[in-house]
Amino acid sequence: PTQIEYLNEFNLAIAGDRADRVFTTALELLFHHQSGMSYDGFVMPLGGDMFSGNIHEELRMTNGAPIHECLLTLADKLAGGIMEVADNFQWVYVPAVVGNHGRIDRKPTAKEAVKDNYDWLLYNFVKKLVQGRMGDKCNVEFDISTALDLNYQLYSTRYLLTHGDQISSGDGVGGFWPSLMKTAHRKQQRSVKGGGTGFDYMVCGHFHKYGSVSNVIVNGSLKGYDEWVYKMNYDFERPIQALWVTHPEHGIISHVPVYADEYTSDEMRNAPPITTSTALRRTR
Repeated sequence: PTQIEYLNEFNLAIAGDRADRVFTTALELLFHHQSGMSYDGFVMPLGGDMFSGNIHEELRMTNGAPIHECLLTLADKLAGGIMEVADNFQWVYVPAVVGNHGRIDRKPTAKEAVKDNYDWLLYNFVKKLVQGRMGDKCNVEFDISTALDLNYQLYSTRYLLTHGDQISSGDGVGGFWPSLMKTAHRKQQRSVKGGGTGFDYMVCGHFHKYGSVSNVIVNGSLKGYDEWVYKMNYDFERPIQALWVTHPEHGIISHVPVYADEYTSDEMRNAPPITTSTALRRTR
């Protein structure tokens, strides 16, 4: 925390707490904060970068534990969370793609890029754990891609899941959004020209920045703010995960961000629900 002016703190214990809070909060938001809603199922996209990994020397030096130990710990944690969700839905679908931080090689590769990645190994461990623990009552379907992208469809709404490391970050006006939109267009063209159906929304992670613009949804990060983004002067963002509802007829009808940390700011907690423009002028 001292290296980033106490903007965030992250270690293995905090990682576990945040993961637990995301699962619990997502269920709370869906069932207790959206009155009158019912759900046919739950989709849990796993978008890669489940580990800091060893692709940079400074990560290898500062990781909280060796990656194989993290693999076993996270597999058990993730399997437990998926089973918690499965207890509340008739059906759970888990599409999964790998990220760049889980790769075994220091430099990015194209051939066998998926199976030479710790994310892919994690997903298969989790699948075996969930299926083994739930047995014949397992209502979870895993769809672990052997490509870097994965298409799936909810009702008539089509999704493309990708990690996002193929997309340049962009520091100009608009940040990374123009690059995201351009990449979504290219992937759309590739799909249609190749005989596919295309997609309505591209879902990715990688940027540690939550948001949705046009046909692109970007997930946040459980890790939160760190030394590298602090050094680069990027905007601060709390640890957050994306949650949204897909309607059979209308497509996406709500975006509900899930915050992974408890918010402890007394100033914000005690703020009035509405401050009128007249009251604001009096405080100037």
